[in-house]
Amino acid sequence: MRKFLAPLMCLAVLFSPRIHADPLTPGNLLVSTDGVMYEVTTDGQIIQTIPIEYPGGSSSSSDRGRDLVVSESGLIHVFNGTFDPYISSIDPSAANPTWSHQTESDFTIVNNITYGGIASFGNRIFATDQFTFGDSSRDNIGILVFDEVGSEPFRFALGTDAIDVTIGLDGLVYVLVGTGSPSGRALEVYNPETYELVRSAELRTLLRDSASRRAVAADEAGTLYLADIGGEIQKVELGIDGSVTFESFSFTCPLSSDFEIPCFFSDIDFMPDGNLVLGDRSGNVIIVDPGLMTPQSIFSIGDRTTFVAVIPESSGLVLEAEIFTGRSTGAINPNRTRNINLAIYSTDEFDARTIDSATARLGPAEAPIGTRRRVFDVNGDGSRDSYFRFRTSETGVACGDTEITFSAFLDDGTAVSTTLPIETVGCN
Repeated sequence: MRKFLAPLMCLAVLFSPRIHADPLTPGNLLVSTDGVMYEVTTDGQIIQTIPIEYPGGSSSSSDRGRDLVVSESGLIHVFNGTFDPYISSIDPSAANPTWSHQTESDFTIVNNITYGGIASFGNRIFATDQFTFGDSSRDNIGILVFDEVGSEPFRFALGTDAIDVTIGLDGLVYVLVGTGSPSGRALEVYNPETYELVRSAELRTLLRDSASRRAVAADEAGTLYLADIGGEIQKVELGIDGSVTFESFSFTCPLSSDFEIPCFFSDIDFMPDGNLVLGDRSGNVIIVDPGLMTPQSIFSIGDRTTFVAVIPESSGLVLEAEIFTGRSTGAINPNRTRNINLAIYSTDEFDARTIDSATARLGPAEAPIGTRRRVFDVNGDGSRDSYFRFRTSETGVACGDTEITFSAFLDDGTAVSTTLPIETVGCN
């Protein structure tokens, strides 16, 4: 079964002034709360603080960052706003980090601070899109798909009033459905490549409850972990024969040094060590062992609703590359060098032809390739390599720069990058 895809024609991409941000540390957490992102360790130590910019300045308390995700390429993507939301993105490893913002004319969600889910798969970004008072039809809601190279967005899961979206550890897209009260009444699961509906479940009917679920995570076996605004984590196994195994676990969070209240959960994700990390409406971050269902750590980041994301490990793939400019290898005159040619070499472990050339970017300005990629044996080792040409003026290279970064995605969605030394000349 397929819920038809809907291409869109109204994409806005905005760019903002530079801000300060440092490269992220894999294994740490990102927490979004009250318009600010925090990189924190798993025991709550704050490493850095990054304000989340809303384009044009925030005109409403609802125009603030909500859920967030770190993609395979290391970019941070934030669900930013309510009635006129954006997908706001930043590369904290860039020499001069700046926010960029993508949106679409019919993109909107209900004004509930725990709504606004986001996920990433390869270079694609999935965001929940809901029915609100300004919409004329439910046919134009669902999951919006943006990407990191600025292609036109489109929707799938049409007609679905989604609260949260995530990529399960089994590689499928999990969509928590149902605004209003109680929320999170159903679940839909999709193939991220074909957007085919794999399965669905009416959670309220199967679980026979009135819980207001806000977020979902799924493990390698497809076991669901549902975060409830009432302070429960529901562990649900749905058998292919229609059977349901269901457990519910309650947690309390500190309100002060001598008083605790239920953890009003707003977000849930898996960590690399297999633990769950959750955010709640009182500023707490909770790490839970999903086997024992016991808290491993609880700490606070302010007192507002928190959304959480895990900073992933890099792909570990090392690219062998070389720059050619017509002068000498690596020498660039920012004012006169017309093109920068870059060879990515194939090795025994890597086929350079698997780079998706449409996603190739070079330099602080992330220039796209200027002409079609060439494939031939550049270094004479018998393997076919990828040879890219970039326009120097589009890369953002400036006098005094000593390195330049190439990034791209492979055909299978894996993010790759390499940083090369350069020498700028002719700058006096």
